[in-house]
Amino acid sequence: MNKIFLFSYIFSVSVAVSRCGGDSCLDAFRSGEGEAFAFCKGFTTADVTATVGLPDFVSHCKGNTIARASSACTRFMKTYPSGGSYPTNSSGGSTSSLTASASVTPFPSNSLTPSPSSIESSSTISASPPPTCAPLFSLEGASENAFNPANVPFSLSLSCGTLDTANYTVFANDETGTEAFGTLVEGTTATEKSITIPGFGPGKMSITLAAVDTAGTPILQSFSLLFGSITMPVLILDEKGAPVSGLLVKADATVHPGIIQNGTTDSTGIVTFTNLAPTTIGLFTQTSDNKIGVNGVAATASTVTIHLIPFLPASDTTDFNTSNGITGWTGGTTQDMPVTKRDLALVVATNGAYGLQMAHAEPKVYPFTKSVFIKYKFQTVEVPGGYFGTQYNDYFIISIRSNTGSSAAISRSMNELGLGAFDAAGATDWYTLILPTEESTEWVDFNIGVSNVADNLLDSQVIVDKIGDLTCDQCGSCETCPGDPMCQATCKEPPLRSCAFYSECAEATLHCGGGGYPLRYGQKNCLAFQSDLDKYSAAGQTFIWNTMHCLQLALRDAINCDSTCDQVNDAAFDSHPTCYVNSGFCDLPPEDWWQLIKTVNTDLVGTKSIKQIVQTGSACAGQMVVKIDAAIVAYLEQAASDIANAVVHLAKAAVMRVLKKLVQDLLDGSYPLPTL
Repeated sequence: MNKIFLFSYIFSVSVAVSRCGGDSCLDAFRSGEGEAFAFCKGFTTADVTATVGLPDFVSHCKGNTIARASSACTRFMKTYPSGGSYPTNSSGGSTSSLTASASVTPFPSNSLTPSPSSIESSSTISASPPPTCAPLFSLEGASENAFNPANVPFSLSLSCGTLDTANYTVFANDETGTEAFGTLVEGTTATEKSITIPGFGPGKMSITLAAVDTAGTPILQSFSLLFGSITMPVLILDEKGAPVSGLLVKADATVHPGIIQNGTTDSTGIVTFTNLAPTTIGLFTQTSDNKIGVNGVAATASTVTIHLIPFLPASDTTDFNTSNGITGWTGGTTQDMPVTKRDLALVVATNGAYGLQMAHAEPKVYPFTKSVFIKYKFQTVEVPGGYFGTQYNDYFIISIRSNTGSSAAISRSMNELGLGAFDAAGATDWYTLILPTEESTEWVDFNIGVSNVADNLLDSQVIVDKIGDLTCDQCGSCETCPGDPMCQATCKEPPLRSCAFYSECAEATLHCGGGGYPLRYGQKNCLAFQSDLDKYSAAGQTFIWNTMHCLQLALRDAINCDSTCDQVNDAAFDSHPTCYVNSGFCDLPPEDWWQLIKTVNTDLVGTKSIKQIVQTGSACAGQMVVKIDAAIVAYLEQAASDIANAVVHLAKAAVMRVLKKLVQDLLDGSYPLPTL
């Protein structure tokens, strides 16, 4: 999916750059590159004092023309290292282009070592007339929302225009990498309309492309793909142990939201999931008569058995008004727990066992009840044990079902919650799951499950403080509606370094679904940033968490009892420019800007996002080209001094050149942005 519009978001400004922190004088020098180089090479303020007879591009240097031209020359000439070939002044501008092999790099991987002069000679991408469309690549043979087969080639198809097959570079970065660019991809092939990429081994991979079309239009895109080779059979049995056929079962990648595979059980009760990655897989199914089946496991080739949990009759052993509803459960234990504000709590723990450990209760509901809720926290020894971020990604699920057929459920894994969600003891703060009830509701069925994943050595548990029923409507206060998710401490003040706010607070209140802002934009991108955090500089990591926290606070302030999903969506997107700029976006190194392309998905495409794109870009785009120029020079110098790795350095310079071209096209309005 396209990342162009993210950079529109970050870089785009009005043509009047000088009002926005840009420099129209310097931009004019860059536009007349060849002539400007010849002019600046012999220009000093000592021998040029008159303001007449100067090249046309100098007229853009308003105020003290000579002083500004001198400053522009100083900055402009930093783009070109000493010694080597430079732009000529034929036709008054640069005609050089980015050199890249048809496979992967600015020089063929089997070519002779390039000389410094040949490295320096391809300093910019040729200017081009404005294109009539935005050239975008789409995936063929792979999907960002699926488990993709490992080691199988796939391709990128160009929507419009013609790819300059001598001008593209592809990098790939896995979850364990800490380098912003990743590894140069070898063995790609290209036509005028597509690029074929070799397959990758199991795991999450970010594929990033920098290219231009034959019109000179820059193309920067990134695709986040999960590859796997595990085939996992899942057997569904009813409460009597008989196989269940024709039942739809969902497998999701938990820590990678949006990656889902659905399957239907055959006559033997088996559904087979393919191409699974070595990660925690959440399994869920529900029958028409309100039975559910759940589990959370490390992907395995062994058969996983799920026993359906029936909707049980009402029981008098658990009552909302007795001991906060935590006594009389089947499964779990009632314990004195110092981690709760009350001394007594219900604990459902793994206790050194494999598989899902369950507890349930079926309290009756009064006719005047408006909703029921469960207040809980998750605690795992994996966190203080140092296993956050590993395959030992313990998992829990909580569900509430009513006799009318309505239901609410939430499932989370340790890594999915984010390290910032846990304290030093490995416990989260309190969360609330709530189910609105109808007048005809007579009873509800609470189910809690918790599972060790990948081993049974370090335990996890769900701690329940209270289950309750509420007689308030959605616009009650926290005093009258204490079960309201936004009344939780972590919703009132979202913690730093956590992504849980989006699901536990915003989505739990708004119920916007998978296409709404909390899950599709907020949670998805927050988890993506968290996964790629080590690939950012120290300043970039601080920027990421400060931005995420700022966005969560803005979303919190937009949520009230009258909020609609559309209203919250608008308010959330409107907060992006301020949060990005105030969190230090303008001060980041170019590699972090590049990394943002790979991390943030094209969820920012559309009229609402383009609005924030322009606003954010106008705040600091003027200083970006200067930083990118410096990065280009640095990579070219590394290529000249480190001949053994010159191809990689040149590929990075190529990426920066495409990035520079995109910024310049957005600045002068020549890139085809959607109409607001």
